[in-house]
Amino acid sequence: MVNFVKEYVKLIVHNPDVVEVYEKDIDDFNKEIEIYLDYADIGKAIGKQGNMLKALSTFLSASKAKERPNYKLAVKNIDEL
Repeated sequence: MVNFVKEYVKLIVHNPDVVEVYEKDIDDFNKEIEIYLDYADIGKAIGKQGNMLKALSTFLSASKAKERPNYKLAVKNIDEL
């Protein structure tokens, strides 16, 4: 799932070479996908009124089967890494 998110975000942003995506376990049923971007690209990845991020979140929710975890998305500045 991380690879899909990374490739999706790379298509949207101006600086795709800076994109880093990591998956972090919150508990047994929840995971967080952290997307690290250049500061200038954060707004582009989130989209107007959060539409790009909502679309990605909807895809992640729809793609999970019965046994898969719930995903939470977080967009962060690459400098926080």
